[in-house]
Amino acid sequence: MSYSRSLTISTAASAFAALSMGTSARAQVDLYSNGSSNAGDPGLSTGAVSGNGVAAPGGTAWSEVQDAVVSESNALGGVSVSPSSSGGSFRIADNVSVPGPFGWKIAALSLFVYQQPGSASSSPIASVSLRVWNGVPGSVGARVIFGDTTTNRLTSSSFANLYRVFNSDGPSLVTLPDLTRPVWRAEISLNDLVLQPGTYWLDWQATPTDTSKALFAPTVTVSGSRGLVGWNAVQFSSLLDLAGAWAAIVDPGKPAISADIAQDLPFIVRGTLLSQICGSDFNHDGFVTGDDYDAFADAFAAGTPDADFNGDGFVTGDDFDFYSDAFAAGC
Repeated sequence: MSYSRSLTISTAASAFAALSMGTSARAQVDLYSNGSSNAGDPGLSTGAVSGNGVAAPGGTAWSEVQDAVVSESNALGGVSVSPSSSGGSFRIADNVSVPGPFGWKIAALSLFVYQQPGSASSSPIASVSLRVWNGVPGSVGARVIFGDTTTNRLTSSSFANLYRVFNSDGPSLVTLPDLTRPVWRAEISLNDLVLQPGTYWLDWQATPTDTSKALFAPTVTVSGSRGLVGWNAVQFSSLLDLAGAWAAIVDPGKPAISADIAQDLPFIVRGTLLSQICGSDFNHDGFVTGDDYDAFADAFAAGTPDADFNGDGFVTGDDFDFYSDAFAAGC
């Protein structure tokens, strides 16, 4: 990391401390859904009536695996997302693009899983670990910028009022809708993680309360479509190669002659737009004070991603100049 100039941080912070000014706190909102244009909708429900006319129980809906044409449908109900009692271990990941100009402060994520057979009254989820990457997991140059594979970030879970079912009106060998795969919503804390504009990958694993039964993540479900252009979720399997590997999640379809279709994973991002807080409020406490300058200086010295204030992909003295100017301007 290079510096364009040397600074005495404590002196600079003291000089700007007099500019302390308050900003009103903003409520956390659903910022983004990976499965729907509606940020609060995970992209799983296909309605209260199945393709072959069976009604879901009152207050619930089906999440029915889709067919593109009568002769071809998807085959996957979901993908493994947990350690396996047989010795394998699985993680899954998908990307999210954080828009400009200031990015997001992420409080929480909603993730979705089911167990088969499962219960709609007793949560199957014991814990969830999550990592954030700055590139495709496992690819050259990609690195973890937040999280690990051991910390439990699960804060709560609840029945999502959805039942995952296989296609009921497509090709031969259709299955009747049933209630054996209740979908659960897992709330995951990200501790107000700040992400500057850019593309990131979220990678997670859920551990079941009953370790003899695996957990599965349903894929995004769009009525009348087996998948959309640009879908690119990946899965890590400890059973691939010698040390495990990441591979694209594809639905092989049925019948067997169907094309492989790339899939995406449902998740909801909840938090605050940084532009609604204030770029100068680096610690996001609702005020612009010398504490913000100190926090930025610490991030800058450590070279962390949030110190890339001008968003050019590098932490240099230019970022310090930009932040100093923003701090002086206040909110």
